[in-house]
Amino acid sequence: GVESADPLAAARKVSAAVLLVYGSRGQLIPPRLVRRLRDALPAETEVWEVARAGHCHHEDEAEKVDPEEYRRRWSRFFASHLGP
Repeated sequence: GVESADPLAAARKVSAAVLLVYGSRGQLIPPRLVRRLRDALPAETEVWEVARAGHCHHEDEAEKVDPEEYRRRWSRFFASHLGP
């Protein structure tokens, strides 16, 4: 079940770059966990804290709060890690 999930152990198994996006108003992922996840993920991982955003799939998700920046960051991330 969910109770036995260990996100840090899972993050340590990731070998690809990650763009970790979280909202400053999100209540599901506390900032201290974001920092710990970042430390467990590969060195080329990027973290973007979206001001005024909550968790994904909610009305205040990052894509709705700042759609231009959301598209720009994802486009840049994929271009730099997936190549032409």
